[in-house]
Amino acid sequence: MSLHLNEAWVAIIAMGAVTFATRALPFVFKRNFVEGKSPGKKTPLNALGPSLLAAIAVVAIMPDLRDAAVDGVQPFASYLVSLLATLAVLRLSKSAGLALMIGVACYALCLSVAGVA
Repeated sequence: MSLHLNEAWVAIIAMGAVTFATRALPFVFKRNFVEGKSPGKKTPLNALGPSLLAAIAVVAIMPDLRDAAVDGVQPFASYLVSLLATLAVLRLSKSAGLALMIGVACYALCLSVAGVA
């Protein structure tokens, strides 16, 4: 698949606009929702961050997970073990960053033990 120069510029501008919108619009809308409300009160935008992370994760992980299921048990088991480790750390620590780091480390460890990486 190749893009002509004009199509490439349209794609780059569209990606830039979407990236800007996902980062700027929550701040614009949050100001409207938060005005006149107490600081600890939940707003509809509180779910935006986790929703965006989940959407990006699904788009990034699903093709690899599909390929791992086709390739055999070892890569698929690495995904499963690292997912369970991530969920366990998230449940125990309530820290998404720590859970992500442990999940990635667990995945790399599983791949190295399996001899894939």
